[in-house]
Amino acid sequence: MTKTEFFKNIKEIVTDKIYLTENLDELNKEIENNHWSIGIDSDTAKNVKNEDLKVFLSKVVKNRIVQLDNSDKNMDLIFYSWFDEQAGNLNLNFINADHEILPFRAELEFVDSIDAIISDFLGSKYLDGIPWDELEDASGDSDYNDETGFKLKVYKEKIIKSTKAQSNSPPR
Repeated sequence: MTKTEFFKNIKEIVTDKIYLTENLDELNKEIENNHWSIGIDSDTAKNVKNEDLKVFLSKVVKNRIVQLDNSDKNMDLIFYSWFDEQAGNLNLNFINADHEILPFRAELEFVDSIDAIISDFLGSKYLDGIPWDELEDASGDSDYNDETGFKLKVYKEKIIKSTKAQSNSPPR
């Protein structure tokens, strides 16, 4: 697949409709509706630059700001992104900024820039899958092995509704 074909295949993510709610009890619905997962094969990844994906993700964020600003909701959002190495996917999600923690069970390592997440994604040796000889039996009671010291790298930023301040102001 070419770089052009890759971006054509994921272009609908830019304009997908976001689910907005001020109800914090709807976290699962937010996750279900506002999560996108992007996969790429290793050959295509060699032709996609970090800056290409960064530009793409900035378009996604800008679209969500427009949707938020055009909504009747008086809220902000959290945009967060992570790389799921086992699945070989770059993930992004948007939830109400009033959620106190991100919905992960793993220990998190927050990074200052989306560049770290994109670099891990494009540079992964597992984009085409994990070879059988590298798989290990990880059966047990927990979702991840505490002994490995695994921390999930996550980038997050707060998306401020630009019309929020205006909606709280008294009419003139």
